[in-house]
Amino acid sequence: MQTTQSNLARVRPFLDGIIAAALFLLTLFVYLKTLAPSVAYLFDDSLEFQLLASRLAIAHPTGYPFYSILLKLATFLPFGDVAYRANLVSALSGAGAIAFVYLAAHLLTLRFARAEQVAGEILTRLPALAAALTFAFGVTFWSQSILAEVYALQAFLTAVMLWLVLRWGAMSAPRAPRALLFIAFWAGLMLTHHRMSILLLPALAVYVLSYERSFLRQPRALLQLALAFALPLLLYLYLPLRGMVTTSLDGAYQNTPAGFVNWILGTAYTVFITQNPLTQTRDANYYWALWRDTVADIDVFFIPAFLLGALGFAAGLAGLLWLAYYFLSPRAAMLAAVVGALVALWLPMTLFQDHYARVDLSAKTDVAAYGRAMLTQALPDNSTLIGILGEMTLARYFQETQGLRPDVETIAADKPEERRQAVDDALARGRTVFLTRPLEGIEKQNALTAVGPLIQVQPRANRQTPPTPARTLNANFNGVNLLGYTRAPNAPTAQFIPITLYWQAPRKIENNLLVSLKLLDADGRVAGQIDRQPVADAYPTSAWRNKEYIADAYEVPIFVGAAPGEYTLQVTLYDPASGRVYGQQELERVAVPPTTENVAAELLGVREIVLRDLGGLEFAGYDLDTSEAFAPGARVPVTLLWRLPDAGATREIELAVTDQLGKNIVAQTLPVGESAAQAGQYARQEFTLALPENLAPGKYPIQVRVRGGANLPFQSSTMTLGMLEAIAQ
Repeated sequence: MQTTQSNLARVRPFLDGIIAAALFLLTLFVYLKTLAPSVAYLFDDSLEFQLLASRLAIAHPTGYPFYSILLKLATFLPFGDVAYRANLVSALSGAGAIAFVYLAAHLLTLRFARAEQVAGEILTRLPALAAALTFAFGVTFWSQSILAEVYALQAFLTAVMLWLVLRWGAMSAPRAPRALLFIAFWAGLMLTHHRMSILLLPALAVYVLSYERSFLRQPRALLQLALAFALPLLLYLYLPLRGMVTTSLDGAYQNTPAGFVNWILGTAYTVFITQNPLTQTRDANYYWALWRDTVADIDVFFIPAFLLGALGFAAGLAGLLWLAYYFLSPRAAMLAAVVGALVALWLPMTLFQDHYARVDLSAKTDVAAYGRAMLTQALPDNSTLIGILGEMTLARYFQETQGLRPDVETIAADKPEERRQAVDDALARGRTVFLTRPLEGIEKQNALTAVGPLIQVQPRANRQTPPTPARTLNANFNGVNLLGYTRAPNAPTAQFIPITLYWQAPRKIENNLLVSLKLLDADGRVAGQIDRQPVADAYPTSAWRNKEYIADAYEVPIFVGAAPGEYTLQVTLYDPASGRVYGQQELERVAVPPTTENVAAELLGVREIVLRDLGGLEFAGYDLDTSEAFAPGARVPVTLLWRLPDAGATREIELAVTDQLGKNIVAQTLPVGESAAQAGQYARQEFTLALPENLAPGKYPIQVRVRGGANLPFQSSTMTLGMLEAIAQ
């Protein structure tokens, strides 16, 4: 026993550092595995930060000078694009936050237990470890640690501050005022980042004053503390200095004394005070969902509260375990300490399993692909691109960081009337104008045509220069001519088929027709489909000019999990009001490969995302619309999306409408997987449940069951998808 205690005494000074470093590396590895590879979103702050990292521009209020400088330093890394390097700052900050959450939590747990024996080490360290990992794998914090946002760094600064203050409180009295200097410096540094720090600092001040107040009577000490606090605030000089050569991305920053003060105080955001969010009624389920499930703009402001909750969790768990320790024999106490702490570790392990696929951005490349597609089209030298701020920020990011068409003029205009004016001004200057999105009413004054994802605005209809499609058709769709099409090459793993159709209307079209492009197998099953008005929904057929040539570009989505094989690409022109088909044409055969690469949750193509194990398969999600009641005899369509764990994996999937006791009323069973299936392959199933003609009115569960395979203990193979309401005939 004495040997064990002496060994513990020798390694104890290093254990905290070793465990904190291990936590840092573990969570950094996880965050890097799920890190966004480039630009991930159009309409949030991450894109702004990724662009200003390159520009060294001024961020939105309150300016974030410390974060802006860190982002610029990250751009000098020799790997990834600028957006990836900016995302990496969040991963490093998030992992650092977890390490210091553990260190701070351990300082708290030491107040409940003496770490003099092996049991004591377990009672103090494992609760802190469980708390840190629980915080690490909560969906809100994890999601902010894998893309360029301010909240991971805010959590790091907060965790370090809590550790500094708790370590200072653990010092032996009397405590020299000099020991507070770095705490004061860190408090100032926090205020150069996010204003949420203001809510924490008063509580920390009360904590410090409860231990030591003598420095309040020492003017020299107070002056030193004030200077230490003010020193990092000098980082705000970044704004007026950079304001001499640049501005914010939206041009709103005014480099004047009044503009500077308003910017750092965030006076434009007083709505968050005048419209108090705490006056809204929310139940406990909402706050639990913040941790486990949903991420909306408001949720990130709860991250500091989650961090403090993790510390409380560690302290409470340590106290409970220590109480149990006193009532047991030493051997039983050791066993109880180990079992109790391991049970506590079950929560972060469950969160990790539940949230990994949900937050994973490593395969989210759609926004970056869209940005590149805008600027890799054959645009004339005098091109002007007009769109809303997020879209123009994306274009400017690729112009400035990757040199894609820096000659293209970009104009951000969020309001439709501003975009209309920008179009008119650009055309008056003789520019070739492209829009990123439909603009209501513009088709009445200008002809439109598609250039990849962009909408070209033409001063007059093109009747003189016919297109040169790769494949000529000259198909007559009841007075509308499909001249031909060009199918652009796509990557083997791409989940869409890029294709441009070329139309001409010899006479006026009275109705607004839709174009439908489908991928069909030999049995007529659909593996991909898009229906919309021509030219990105911007150019209704009733606005087409007689005999004008129109290019009409599409990206036909391939449904995730569509069975691999040969499909026919078919185009249909129809009237959605009457259902009348004007024409239909098979274009070509398309080979669809199996989907085995990770697909970001929001790109799975199903309304309800599940991403959980069910009977040994990953149940990715499903489509089921129960918003309206069904009559007896009605048919209920359901789409299920699975991911196979192993090559050749097969299961039987039963979908059933049951009574309240779980007895099947109607059921359908279909196989999923096949001997040729690959590991990690997605598989899509289409069910149609025919309700019985004698079904009584009421509400009935719809359940999915996985049959076959070996289930682990406590592993569920059944899940209720929703409640179906049946009404009288």
